[in-house]
Amino acid sequence: MDYSHNFLENLPTHPGIYKMISTLGRVLYVGKARNLKDRVSSYFRPPNQLDNKTRVLMQQVHHVDITITPTENAALVLESTLIKALRPRYNILLKDDKSYPYLFLSRDDPFPRLQTHRGTQREAGDYFGPYPSAHSVYETLDLLQKIFKLRQCSNIFFKNRTRPCLQYQIKRCTAPCVGYIDEKSYQEDVRYVKLFLQGKNDSVIDALAAHMEKASNDLAFEEAGRYRDQIAHLRKIQQQQFVNARVNDWDMVALVSRAGVICVEVLCIRSGVWIGSQTFNIPSPGAVLRGERVRVRELKLASVSNSEKPFDNAPSLALPPHENHSGGEDVNEALFEFLPQYYLNPARGKSLPKRIYINHEISDATWIANTLSEQWGHKVTILQPKRAESKKWMQVALLNAQQALDAHLSSQMLYSSALEELKNALHLTELPKRFECFDISHTQGEATVASCVVFDDKGAVKSDYRRFNIKNVTAGDDYGAMRQALTRHYTNLKEKGAVPSVLIIDGGKGQLAVAEEVLKELQITNICLMGIAKGPTRKAGFETIFVSGQPQPLSLAPNSPALHLLQRIRDEAHRFAITGHRKQRAKVRSTSRLEDVPGIGPKRRSKLLRHFGGWQGIAGASVEEICKVSGMSIDLGQRLYDALHEK
Repeated sequence: MDYSHNFLENLPTHPGIYKMISTLGRVLYVGKARNLKDRVSSYFRPPNQLDNKTRVLMQQVHHVDITITPTENAALVLESTLIKALRPRYNILLKDDKSYPYLFLSRDDPFPRLQTHRGTQREAGDYFGPYPSAHSVYETLDLLQKIFKLRQCSNIFFKNRTRPCLQYQIKRCTAPCVGYIDEKSYQEDVRYVKLFLQGKNDSVIDALAAHMEKASNDLAFEEAGRYRDQIAHLRKIQQQQFVNARVNDWDMVALVSRAGVICVEVLCIRSGVWIGSQTFNIPSPGAVLRGERVRVRELKLASVSNSEKPFDNAPSLALPPHENHSGGEDVNEALFEFLPQYYLNPARGKSLPKRIYINHEISDATWIANTLSEQWGHKVTILQPKRAESKKWMQVALLNAQQALDAHLSSQMLYSSALEELKNALHLTELPKRFECFDISHTQGEATVASCVVFDDKGAVKSDYRRFNIKNVTAGDDYGAMRQALTRHYTNLKEKGAVPSVLIIDGGKGQLAVAEEVLKELQITNICLMGIAKGPTRKAGFETIFVSGQPQPLSLAPNSPALHLLQRIRDEAHRFAITGHRKQRAKVRSTSRLEDVPGIGPKRRSKLLRHFGGWQGIAGASVEEICKVSGMSIDLGQRLYDALHEK
């Protein structure tokens, strides 16, 4: 490989990040380095000394941009930020930018409320979490409601109640809003909730047992029974939740790999309680990511961009659109890329475990741990499990990761078998590589929208989805709408040379005939064209599948994977069309007809509506009455009157 010797010689030895840029100006890879000179130079070894992914990557690189950072930790943070923003095709990308859920217990209320919370923690109270998923936080909240019965309602709802709500009726609340429980007893339940969420279940059980014994001695058997039920619930939870008071805040990160797919399981333990887990299925660090790259303004750090083009003579390699180039990607490298992206995510809030256990050793664990400690304000340690307790938790994480990987690979195998069956049913010479499906959505002809969804041999390609707002077509004319959508789409697509293997129309013989005419007019051939007509009951499994050029409908068994694949694609087109139609309809209905009149801007619209008291008053006014409004001339008044009264 040819490259500039001066470029490598002049590389700085400072920490920073480097971006591999393609001939088209796209970022292929973003990496971090403690020493930029050593790290970047390692890519310029002879090809036989590079792994498969790096070799293919370097054949596409046109130049490298260097950004120096003040510290090694800043390089780690900047790399994580750029990967999320630029979506480089050869980096692992975690699509998890939403904020993490917490349980929130208010502090200043005499009867505190317990509820889920996402976002900024502004309100005074205790925040417990973060929980790894919405399911885990709602599961915990449901459990606490059954045992301690704290309110969830807002303060406005709470202050305006005159009788208990449904939560009291189903025994999920003690109805403090109407005085069914005194403040002292309620605050006691609040204390138990705090202890429970801090992992101190034994303390809660001991306190409840003492209350139960006292109530029994006082012959308050109903109250004693309530305490007994609470204790029984907590005992059951202890058995299910694998609680251990010696464990504090830990995360177990287990990574397994098979058949070119990496699965990472993050098991979250807070105060000795397993509060949930997250699973990430990653194609591989070398998998090509779909979609346009997003430009981002980098952090304001000292920057050096080398203007030389050391790879002008490097051979280019034409790649299939979605081929995996990872080869034998080292799982240690994958784990090294995963940890900063996951733990430097701002959406995690302010909570981070004190220990992160990993099942593979990585050389720069201390570097990542120091960066996390600096970012989160407390010491974080990354290590492998050595003692029995941590090994037991890691075994749980590994079992979950293996199960998730098995399920993922099984679904991929099912998808592949569906493609194979569809190929045989349609008598194709090869597996279909691209599906496109069209659907039309409208409400009695209003706001007609056509959708086009795309699937390839891996699944949905959402970056290629398209919507078409249908115009100049008779309201309710589905054939005309379909003709316009297909013509607009394939006129543009034909110029790019990208046509699908299978084109699916959501409709019967009429829509199929329209599609045949459009493809014939555009001289597009070698496409398998089919229409899926809903049966009389409009239920899945009763569809009729018409294939262009075949006199009889396609016959597929109700449990056929091929049929399920076609139904999935059709349903996705339907969902995408309805979503677009609803947005368009809402936009039309929220738009005033005054906006279509030239010369009537926001200020004049406001004056007209205020003067006449609304739309009906304007519509019923004469030209002379309209001209009395400030800012309305005779010509403008006549123009508005004509626009409102045209047929």
